[in-house]
Amino acid sequence: MNSHNAANLLSLLVLAGGESSRMGYNKAYLPWRGKTLLTDLLCRSLVVPFSSIIVSANASIDLTNLPGQLEVIADKSSEKIKEYFWTPPKGESRTLAVIGDTFPHCGPLSGMEAAMRAYPAPRRLVLSVDLPFYDFSALSRFLTSTGAGSYEAIVPVVNGKENPLAAVYTDSVYKKIRAALQSGDYRVRQIYKDAVRFIDESAYAHQYVNTNTPVAYKDALAYETNRQRTVPVISVTADSSGTGKTRLCVALIRRLTARGYAVGYVKSTHHNVSGEKPGSDTWLAKAAGAVAVYIAARADTDRPDKSRALLLHAEAMPVDVVFIETRSRAVFPAIKILAPGEAPPPADEGEKITAVVSPEPPTATNDYRCFTPANIREISEYIISLLPAE
Repeated sequence: MNSHNAANLLSLLVLAGGESSRMGYNKAYLPWRGKTLLTDLLCRSLVVPFSSIIVSANASIDLTNLPGQLEVIADKSSEKIKEYFWTPPKGESRTLAVIGDTFPHCGPLSGMEAAMRAYPAPRRLVLSVDLPFYDFSALSRFLTSTGAGSYEAIVPVVNGKENPLAAVYTDSVYKKIRAALQSGDYRVRQIYKDAVRFIDESAYAHQYVNTNTPVAYKDALAYETNRQRTVPVISVTADSSGTGKTRLCVALIRRLTARGYAVGYVKSTHHNVSGEKPGSDTWLAKAAGAVAVYIAARADTDRPDKSRALLLHAEAMPVDVVFIETRSRAVFPAIKILAPGEAPPPADEGEKITAVVSPEPPTATNDYRCFTPANIREISEYIISLLPAE
């Protein structure tokens, strides 16, 4: 079957009604690319001619930043359904429905049950709202795979992990969903374990990155921010001198250079500098493998927008990634080195920080990745995960 024609028989269900217990905030409303995770996902869905678009949500959904015109067709309050006629700025108009659960507080299966009951469809793509990089290209691989039409579910597997909330289901699983909900077994895997086609999507792993915690959301923002830059940038910062900023930068430069990356280094200082000396920070960076270095002395850092000045120097370097070492002028994303006994900053004061490095890292934090100075391999792998793929 032609994948485009098959898509016309496919409905889209976006699950946006989760409890967001790990995030602590409704994920559907998280800012993303000038919209929200929900409205950006809906805009991305326009590349596929879905027969219908359903949003599962148990609270009132704000669609005001959805581009184009949105007209209410019907408000079926007694049935927890609101239907819209959505006319995007470009492309054909779509019918969009927002529906509440019949079985509240029962996880993804409750949203699937409500959508399948109210809007039957031969097949539907079920997506969690927290997939900021999903571009719908997987559908062509799913719908043209051998025997795709004979399975109740087509589930992507990424590096050995099943992703049932980015999968295609037939409505024949509806009875299984009802039975699972009534029995109190809310595991999604229960509904597809008997008739499923698994497709290895490891080559497209980034599409399945989700943002279900504050840390994961920051990481996604860091990746997206660096993707928009001329050169990706990572800040290394600390509140005081002597905490090991240069030592960490040098170790990371050496490791990423060994991995084949061309690395740059920008050092921020309040001193006047007359030239590079053996043993200086920039000298150490070069010795570690940095192919471009710059020291931003007082003339640069006294500018009104000091962080912007550092970023401009970094983005002018002909490299794959730049480390900016600075005490107080970090640009996002930043790794903060903590002094012994120093606690990570509160989330509202650490918006630029995605990770902390400390001899005594917190045993648990919802706001930052945590490393010790000895974890150079882990820190370097984390940094690589924030760099846009070529």
